[in-house]
Amino acid sequence: MRGPDRPGDVKHVWEPSRFYHFFDLCAHPEAGDVAARHVSSWIDQNRWGMGVHWDNALEAALRAISWIAADCRLSHIGCRAWIDQRRRFLCALRWHGRFIESTMARKGYNHLIGDAAGLAVLGLSYPAFPESSRWVEIGIGTLTDEIPRQVLDDGGHVERASAYARFVADLYFLAGHVAREVGDDRGDILLQTSERLLTALMQQATPQGDVPGYGDDDGAMVLWTCEPHHRLGVSLALCAAVTGRGDFKHVSSLSGSMPRSREVIAAVLGTQALAEFDGLRAHPPADTRVVLPDAGVAVHRSSWDHDTFWILFKCGEAKAGTGAHAHADNLQILWRRSGWPRLIDPGTPTYNGDQALRESSVSTGAHNTVCVEGQSQGQRKTRFSWKTLYRGEGLQVEPATCHWTARGEIRYPVADTPVTHTRRVDWRCPSLTVTDTLACPGEHLLTLSLLFEGQPGWRIHDDFVQCLDYDFVISFTGWSSVASEPATSSPVYGADIEASRLVFSATANDVFEGLIVCSDRR
Repeated sequence: MRGPDRPGDVKHVWEPSRFYHFFDLCAHPEAGDVAARHVSSWIDQNRWGMGVHWDNALEAALRAISWIAADCRLSHIGCRAWIDQRRRFLCALRWHGRFIESTMARKGYNHLIGDAAGLAVLGLSYPAFPESSRWVEIGIGTLTDEIPRQVLDDGGHVERASAYARFVADLYFLAGHVAREVGDDRGDILLQTSERLLTALMQQATPQGDVPGYGDDDGAMVLWTCEPHHRLGVSLALCAAVTGRGDFKHVSSLSGSMPRSREVIAAVLGTQALAEFDGLRAHPPADTRVVLPDAGVAVHRSSWDHDTFWILFKCGEAKAGTGAHAHADNLQILWRRSGWPRLIDPGTPTYNGDQALRESSVSTGAHNTVCVEGQSQGQRKTRFSWKTLYRGEGLQVEPATCHWTARGEIRYPVADTPVTHTRRVDWRCPSLTVTDTLACPGEHLLTLSLLFEGQPGWRIHDDFVQCLDYDFVISFTGWSSVASEPATSSPVYGADIEASRLVFSATANDVFEGLIVCSDRR
């Protein structure tokens, strides 16, 4: 039981009951009796509508999707253990549909998409259920109606969390694919929506071909994304097999997920689709620089290879009502050098556990940007909502060929005093320069946090810091002092890795300008 002195995380209970393991388990005919026992045991121990596994419609929707996939595979190959209990399983699926319909989110974002996708897939897969036609209309109708509300003009997702954008893209893909397979023309619209979301994610992808990792990430999956660091690669490959996008195939291959992607394409789309995918010519995306003004992201990379220089700069709007999974991270930068992580995001250590840890991980001070008097750029209301969340403005990128420059600003009050923070990021090989200018009336303490992967050795001097392990130097002006401290990051939900934080400090009096330069040598 969870309490003030015993923080716990219900996700660790929910995850097994989403039956993600069925996608791989049911690929083996001899495992059909195991799958049948798993579902039968779950039904015996979880009465309809009672207990933690009936807490919300999304849990039921993801579980139903996994069961439907198992039913399609095991019934097709004639698994006797499954077929003997299939009537019971179908009855349980029908109760899942009724639960989703009666409790599905009426507002919201990824939860609403998950509820609607689950209901649509249920109705499309079992047209003999008396409720199926209604479920299809509710599910596909909701998914279609939500497109202009949830998908931004540049393909970003309204929640401003890259992992949730991928999750929503997968849900649209699955519902669109099932709809198209049964002849519902509305499936094309859903597939096009998935492609839009994945295009924006592809443009932001890390050199290893995964999501860039800003905002919350709890590892939410749809069937095939069971390997956390191959998530985007498999999603891009699936969409490439449907759309013929060679750029999707190229970026998918960066993650090393091609064997997994081929398995998934064969299982979800069929062997003919796999043959067409194998014959598809892969090619890098056309642009190495992209600006997504609605998503509030600018990205520059030196190439579409593993060992590229990659930098992401965040400056955009995440409203308090739509940014449940956004962090207070405007003007932060993420940086990879020679393909390897350098400046990283703090990630998502918990949702339901230690709430002090949850609050800290989403605050401005945990990200690679500046804090004024330790105040965050937003104020939390609950663990999944913001009372206020101040927006970044004026995202601009200079269209130069030999270098890359991005800038933006954010305005917010500190103790009722207006503060304007303007950041300029310059990349001129081999140096990365970050200039922070703050207009903050009165005297204020400023801190700049930089979070690095691992715990490298630092040698701190009066005006520069030498990184002993990564062999680069950070020179600084304007900042009066710097200190290093051990830290952690959670690139995979709940799993901490070692990190190191540099904290630069200064006292500002009305106007401040600080400069840091990361280069191979001083």
